[in-house]
Amino acid sequence: MASELPESSAQWFESCSSVGKDAETTTREHESFKKRVLRALKLKERDAELASSREGIQKQLSEIPTESPISSSLVIHELDSATKAHDAYQQDRAKGHKKVTSAVQHRLNAVAQFIGGFEGIIEKVASAGGPYGEVAYQTLSILLMVVVNKTKNDTRVVEHLEEVKKLLPTLDVWRDIYPNPTMRDLVAEAYQQVLAFSRAATEYLTRFWHRVYLAINPLATVQFEDVATSLHKTLAEINAVAMLGLHEASRTIKQTVLSLKTDLDMAREQAAKYHQELLQQAEQAARERQKLMLQNDELNSQIEQLKWEEERRERQEDLRKLAAFRELLGVDPELKGTHFPSVKSVLMDVFPNHQKFSPNVPYTAYLQLHEAYFKGLSQYQQWLDHSRSSLLFLSGSTHAEGRRFKGFTHCWLSPAAIYIAEGLTRRGCKVAYFSCHPDLESTYVPGDTVLSSIIYQILEWRPEILRNKESQLQQTFASGHHRTKEHMLVDLLGEVLLEFRDLGTVYIVIDRLDRCQSKIDNIGDELARLITVFGSVEFRIKIAMVAETSGGQGNWHWTFLPEHEYATDRLFIKQDWNQRRLTPMESALPRRPSIWSTPSSDQSTQTVS
Repeated sequence: MASELPESSAQWFESCSSVGKDAETTTREHESFKKRVLRALKLKERDAELASSREGIQKQLSEIPTESPISSSLVIHELDSATKAHDAYQQDRAKGHKKVTSAVQHRLNAVAQFIGGFEGIIEKVASAGGPYGEVAYQTLSILLMVVVNKTKNDTRVVEHLEEVKKLLPTLDVWRDIYPNPTMRDLVAEAYQQVLAFSRAATEYLTRFWHRVYLAINPLATVQFEDVATSLHKTLAEINAVAMLGLHEASRTIKQTVLSLKTDLDMAREQAAKYHQELLQQAEQAARERQKLMLQNDELNSQIEQLKWEEERRERQEDLRKLAAFRELLGVDPELKGTHFPSVKSVLMDVFPNHQKFSPNVPYTAYLQLHEAYFKGLSQYQQWLDHSRSSLLFLSGSTHAEGRRFKGFTHCWLSPAAIYIAEGLTRRGCKVAYFSCHPDLESTYVPGDTVLSSIIYQILEWRPEILRNKESQLQQTFASGHHRTKEHMLVDLLGEVLLEFRDLGTVYIVIDRLDRCQSKIDNIGDELARLITVFGSVEFRIKIAMVAETSGGQGNWHWTFLPEHEYATDRLFIKQDWNQRRLTPMESALPRRPSIWSTPSSDQSTQTVS
């Protein structure tokens, strides 16, 4: 890559270095020149206001009255001051001693431009420190003062000033010239030559008779012209070296640009290559991602398959354990009475809907239960709404002609068990149902079968309970410390129910408890004990029982239960709720409420007129 370009702010001369002549010689020569000129001008040093700096020259220029603005880089920086001085002069020039000719104005402009051109060299030489800057500005100030005061002079000095100005680079150009050794030497030489030229021109202008002589002898040599010739040569060399430096800088810039272009092309090529590699990597990553997604889907599918197979195996194992526990309980897989829609279908045959009394149909002369009538029962509402575990017991007798056909043994209160089971199931509640008289003709059922069937139905809701509870339940079943088998089965039922605490409430409905081989008091007392035990927990058990008393076996002697051992306050009893014959007024009603508001899933509703 090409070397870096030099900085324009580089140091031209080291501090305290000599510029052509040492500081002492420069000061001595300047003081001698100043005294000669001031003597020629008949001025004392204290009366002469000489500029010693850039600002001083600027002020001196601004105070000279001219017809047109003085062209100088110094005055450009203080445009307001120059404009004010020019406006004041325009007013004074029209009258009085401040009138000047256009020739004088031309001469002053030439001096000002010369000073402006020389400023660049002064600024570079002044970096060496010492008197060089002050000497240069005072010399120019003296030259300017002489030109202003000497109104009768020839054009020689002005012509040389204009020529020198053309060769002097401006201050802006000097700022871009790099100070190589050759240029330093030339600038130092030009500095001394400009001082010599300014002094010679000043002395020439202050010697009137010498100028007269030169006018008579035009071939005579003038000192400042010789100095001007040398200055022209030096300035020409400065321009040549600067031009050479410009070409070198241009070549360097060109080489740098070409190098940068090459680097840029290479960078673009590398970027394009890298971009292509990134695209390929992105495509490869996309393919890998797609592959991984397919593998992930396949793995997920395998996991789901494994989970399904594991769940299936667990389900099969749960069902196997459930079947084994059913055998342990002695529950017949073909046992009837657990499906209340089937029992409802039978009851709808025995107690079909009838709209009015018919003399040819004896059972239409008797009161039949309907849902609104039952739900108006206070004991039912209290049982349903109680915040703790509770038991509802309904019993009564059915008239021999209160059924559709004589010889049937069904209870007119059995529809109440259907209303409870059907309504709660419709609401999404968990209901375990058992009827001891599920068919038109049914035999008596062992008491332990009723409780075992209830336990099995509840286990069917969640067979997975047996994974952790099977051994404990088997121990309870085999325990010998229970008074009766009903006592053991109720304890077992309580252990199973505890696994359903998250449900909040579990409902148990038993219809025709009087058709059990066990005494109704045995089962009733144990279930009363169960709701007493569960009364201390938030989990609730709601038990409803229905019994027929016409056979003499449906009376539960719950009043014999000790109040300090049983929660008799949560027993809601409706006994002796017997079917009766309708009064003449009731028989005369044109339409009666239906026993069944919805048909059974097995049989449509029958209406008897």
